[in-house]
Amino acid sequence: MQTITLSRWGNSLGLRLPKGVIDEQRLKAGDKVTVELVEGEIIVKKTVEPKKYNLSEILGCFRPATETGELDWGAPQGQEFGAEEH
Repeated sequence: MQTITLSRWGNSLGLRLPKGVIDEQRLKAGDKVTVELVEGEIIVKKTVEPKKYNLSEILGCFRPATETGELDWGAPQGQEFGAEEH
């Protein structure tokens, strides 16, 4: 555990994280953290935002050559919905 000093930042107080904490948590400028009070303790946690994908990234691994078209499963069997219509 390390003791650090809070600094004035406008009307707020700023908390400077030691390099060891930054390195261990892989923090960088612009990262977001949550701050909450739990039973009188201040808890600061790195926020992990889900990755946002765009359509070209999602479809990037799609290969049209793997498309097989319709599959013929044969005549309806048993009591499937609509089987009596055929």
